[in-house]
Amino acid sequence: MGCLGPTRWHVARSHHSSVDKGSRSHKNVRRAAIVGPEGGEYIPIRKHKRQDGVPSLELTKEDAVKIQLAALQKNDDPYQDAGVELLYRFADLDPFARSKYFGWNLDLGQFTRFQRVFHIRPFSLLLRHRTAEYLSSLQVSELEWRQRVRITSVAKEQATFEFTLRQRLGGLYDGIFYTQALRAEDPSENALL
Repeated sequence: MGCLGPTRWHVARSHHSSVDKGSRSHKNVRRAAIVGPEGGEYIPIRKHKRQDGVPSLELTKEDAVKIQLAALQKNDDPYQDAGVELLYRFADLDPFARSKYFGWNLDLGQFTRFQRVFHIRPFSLLLRHRTAEYLSSLQVSELEWRQRVRITSVAKEQATFEFTLRQRLGGLYDGIFYTQALRAEDPSENALL
């Protein structure tokens, strides 16, 4: 749509004062509304710039995994367990139900419970890891995707992890990929007999 001419907007202010007769306090309430060219009230919508490390529509499923691994690689930058906190933002958890996010049934509704898991083996190998090698990926369904990653720690220990991402349908977060599970593979499962 083209603009027919310069549009002028102005801010209309109104003062409402209420006096409580039982007390000596006066309340002055100031309200601002932007009035459009046709005289109607207009509420501006601010478009926020996407923050790095926040689930959004702009991220592909591959980008979501890469961002999470990069955050764990520099876990304590800019503050302690910042990388783990980022993973918690990407986690598809119900705070009121037990979850099998890590492979076993846990109550992960509070961040501190989620955080503790990363300080025990094998998940502690993810913190400040040296390298991440992307092994394979699998599109399980239209909305679910899995990525296997081999992590080499600073002490040169290796472990394989599987990220399960699910794309949400409907609501405010429609189309955004969240991590449904992060599981460590048992090394004996991959051994040839």
